[in-house]
Amino acid sequence: MSSLIEIVYCDAVTERRQRVLGDLGSTHRQVNVVDSISTIPHEAQLALVGVDDLKSALPLLRWLYEDRPERPILLLWEGTDHELTLEAIRAGARDIIGDASAAVEAVKRAWALIAARHAGGERRGKLVCIYSLKGGIGKSTLSANLPIVLHRTSRLPTTVVDLSLPCGNLEMYLDLNPTKSIGDVLAAGADLDEKVVAQALTRHASGINLIAGPRPGSLEALCHNSVEPLLNVLLAQPGIVVMDLGSFPEMAHVSALEACDLVIVPLTPLISSVGTMPRAREFLADLGITNSKIIPVINHAHPEAEPVEPAVMVQLIGQRYRHELPFGGAEIGRSLNEGLPVCVHKPKSPLAMAIDSLGRDVLVRLGITETAFEAAPAQSAGAIGWLKGLFNPKGGAHVRA
Repeated sequence: MSSLIEIVYCDAVTERRQRVLGDLGSTHRQVNVVDSISTIPHEAQLALVGVDDLKSALPLLRWLYEDRPERPILLLWEGTDHELTLEAIRAGARDIIGDASAAVEAVKRAWALIAARHAGGERRGKLVCIYSLKGGIGKSTLSANLPIVLHRTSRLPTTVVDLSLPCGNLEMYLDLNPTKSIGDVLAAGADLDEKVVAQALTRHASGINLIAGPRPGSLEALCHNSVEPLLNVLLAQPGIVVMDLGSFPEMAHVSALEACDLVIVPLTPLISSVGTMPRAREFLADLGITNSKIIPVINHAHPEAEPVEPAVMVQLIGQRYRHELPFGGAEIGRSLNEGLPVCVHKPKSPLAMAIDSLGRDVLVRLGITETAFEAAPAQSAGAIGWLKGLFNPKGGAHVRA
């Protein structure tokens, strides 16, 4: 790595450029300055880009990302427009720095990740992200139940990480009282190691582990830190990590999506929910997530509302959907009151069985099991019996060694 150009910096704001270069010069041995984004060489390991007019710079940022997607792009921009911030993330910005004084620390974090990637070992585990642009559509219920189903079927170590903003509450669904949260883990920065992660894990009776969601005051840790060091620890051995990403992407969420093996997108069959899918798919595509990695799940959480026609849903979703979660009704409330996820509280309920079916499909797509369902019943059962056998599996999946 020493023979490659390490950091390239360009900034149209003269005063800020002089300040940042002064700070970087005292902490990093090699910083190359160029006049514009278009002249940043392909060989650069890290790009630090300062802009004044972000909207005009977006096409060049996108070009820079496409030139070398694995290269971190750190954006110096002092604006506050949230929509433009999201556009910059979609264009490839890994971190957005609003104050020049924070540039050095951002560079240190990014460079530590580059060094770890060059020196680090192969990940042996799998990452599943649960993400949607719409809130209130059942992400937390799915995030509390799916890891239990995955662990129960695969017998692999399984951890659920709550990244839902502003304050995740998966511990309520699992009746746990964690002492540390994801904010504590990410705040460790370069000191994040197995010990830090182990201290943040809380064991559930089902056998899964939880890293609790962000607490008030930990937003900065999620805005400015990648989850890659955490994933390097959790996925060093065979296992499964499920991350609840909520609906508000910050740096931690984007880095999780970039590293994931599958993305589950829960949707309700209402236009307010499925109507967000084209934009979500575009956002995921910008992060390099292909359609084959996306699993849309229709959650019938509001049966009293008028649903979108199935043909319209397929058009909006962009693909046919295989999984539907039936309305859980009072069982959801009862399971919460009992402190038990519904797949433990009522494992034979229609909702629990549907989540089990989804879990088996996830394991197949991850390459962990060979089949998601039993063979279809004999023809004498008829078409209805065949469908029941398809969507209400019995018996276990075949787990690969």
